Amino acid sequence: MTRLMEWWPTHIGKVVTSEQLREIAGIQEHARRIRELRQNYGWEIDSYRSHEDLKPNEYRLAKQPPKAGVRFSSGISAKLRAQVIARNGSICQLCGLAAGELYEDGSRVTLHVDHIQPRSAGGSDEMSNLRTLCHRCNEGAKSSLTPPPQTLRQLKALVRNANRETQKAIYDFLVHKFEGGK
Repeated sequence: MTRLMEWWPTHIGKVVTSEQLREIAGIQEHARRIRELRQNYGWEIDSYRSHEDLKPNEYRLAKQPPKAGVRFSSGISAKLRAQVIARNGSICQLCGLAAGELYEDGSRVTLHVDHIQPRSAGGSDEMSNLRTLCHRCNEGAKSSLTPPPQTLRQLKALVRNANRETQKAIYDFLVHKFEGGK
């Protein structure tokens, strides 16, 4: 980790490959180190999942990382993660895609638990500060504090994941609204 933390800030904005990172760090498990730099140290590291100009196994340190020594608490517990996902109906709170659905390119949606107010800005691990985001929205959110207005896709996803009674109430409301109660 130390080798990466010393080398990478001198190459901000430059594309580096997995192979280069393995060589610099002197380890095979570079992905874990990237994850730790992002989560534990607040480094903004781009990948192909967040930037179309990058290929798989390419990374870029977007900007000067926070001062060394900044370290956040450990990750969200599995229990809390499960509670947040269940509360949000296994749906991305930004794009409305559900876990396991397909993106346009055919890859599957995976959900992450995200901080609404980032830890780096004083955000906590309380339920009220957590939401589910798909991988793409999580990579692209860049600590967005407010979600955009709900899209039709999001609304459909919310209705699909609502209980039967709620779905029926929505149906009755729409029938009444568009058919004038006929």
